[in-house]
Amino acid sequence: MSINVKDIICIKKKVIQKEHNDTLYLVDPKTETIHTLNETASCIWKYIQKPKSVLNIIQMVTTTYNVSRLQATRDVINFLEIYLDRNLLEKNPVSTLSTE
Repeated sequence: MSINVKDIICIKKKVIQKEHNDTLYLVDPKTETIHTLNETASCIWKYIQKPKSVLNIIQMVTTTYNVSRLQATRDVINFLEIYLDRNLLEKNPVSTLSTE
């Protein structure tokens, strides 16, 4: 799946999310699969509660974790590919992009 920095990403409405002891868990009710997110993945997930561009997500990771743009881009694209493939995220949704 090809991801462009201009693409808009959002969480699918079907995803159930629960936080327990500082760990974020995602549940896909259709497959009954539970996904456990690490600290960086949790930060990204919380950031995209409203639709965001891939570029905005990369900028947030670069600033939050003080990493190079190249490293942030690799990490963000990898994360997005995984969760788009798992059908927990949507690319280019119809909803409005958040500028927050």
